[in-house]
Amino acid sequence: MQESVNNIIKHSQATEADVKIKKEASELELRISDNGVGFTPGVVSAAGVGFGLRGIEERVRMLGGERHIESAPGEGTTISIKIGLKDGRHVQ
Repeated sequence: MQESVNNIIKHSQATEADVKIKKEASELELRISDNGVGFTPGVVSAAGVGFGLRGIEERVRMLGGERHIESAPGEGTTISIKIGLKDGRHVQ
């Protein structure tokens, strides 16, 4: 979540952002959205930029979770992260 908020502050030019955290018995879900300038996810990675996005991807992978990025130029960005839980704790 920290890296997502840093990206909003540094790059998005957003005037609003929304952070939601939802915990269920078997899953933790984070959803971070902004109304900023957006980007084309595949183009950012291919251009050799997007280190923050790569950091998010790496952390989620290490936790055995999944992430989904929705964004387009002029459309803002939403990053959804899901991490499995067992007995209310992270599954490793």
